[in-house]
Amino acid sequence: MITVTDGSAWRRWAFLPTPRRIGDDDVPGDWGRPTNEELQAVDLHSYRLSVSPVRPLDILTCSPKARLYTKTVCSHSFSAPLPAGSICRLGSDVCIVSPELLFLRMAPKLSFAQRIALGMELCGRYGVIPGDETGFAKRPPVTSVKKIEAYLGRCHGLYGVGPAREALPWVLDNSRSPMESVLAILLTIGRRRGGCHLPLPKLNYTVRPEGDQRRLVRQDHFDIDLAWPERMLAVEYNSDDYHEGDDKRRSDAGRDNGLEALGWTVVSVTSDQVMDDGKLTVLSRQIASLLNWHDLTMSDAFVKRRAALRGELMRMSW
Repeated sequence: MITVTDGSAWRRWAFLPTPRRIGDDDVPGDWGRPTNEELQAVDLHSYRLSVSPVRPLDILTCSPKARLYTKTVCSHSFSAPLPAGSICRLGSDVCIVSPELLFLRMAPKLSFAQRIALGMELCGRYGVIPGDETGFAKRPPVTSVKKIEAYLGRCHGLYGVGPAREALPWVLDNSRSPMESVLAILLTIGRRRGGCHLPLPKLNYTVRPEGDQRRLVRQDHFDIDLAWPERMLAVEYNSDDYHEGDDKRRSDAGRDNGLEALGWTVVSVTSDQVMDDGKLTVLSRQIASLLNWHDLTMSDAFVKRRAALRGELMRMSW
């Protein structure tokens, strides 16, 4: 049985249809014992899996002895007993590691910020697709922060648990795009890592006006990209990359006006503000002031750390 893992699994979880979760009693007994005959017989492209000498297929084996050695396969061994919820099905002859096991396995291979970005992708409504026109595809979340936390609780002593647990408190559910995730990370992680250390927002938070408020705004709900409900602060990411067309711009304006009528403060953010150091500094201070947060000191050293953090996140590709 072929079990896809690591970078190959990360790329595959970006696509629909998402792999099928199975009960632990249904995990094939040979999940970690692939053969060259099986690899040659399976139609990998039908499962939206690509394989080449440049980008080999990452597969998981149950022991070093079960590894395959070919130019198009990279074998990774996992000798410990599988924690519950580790394996999903792609098809009758192919399995894939669960999003939770993927997060565990990738954690030691990624930086702190990249671990958060991976977690937000898995818990978000998108999957990163390098080379695509927009860079990502929409899909439902494939896991959640609570599910990852519960899974890590079953992984005592396994390699990767420490780095995974270190990053998880900064992972947020429900991000709708890579740039929303980048913006949230830049605003919230610690200053020594290049972030602003602001309070964690809720992503794609739903506001449902009732009674007179609903009649005032004539809309049953609003979804806010980054929300701090206790301060009634809404940060909306509007980028030409992801929000195209006059209809979308009119919709964004209507949303902003409706939220302001309900008493929310709305800050609109563009990709230019995220990518330009000076504009990002102004934006960060504005949001911090609206949150009644401490003054953000922006030394040259901090700006360099933040630029390095942003570059690190923007270069992520698997």
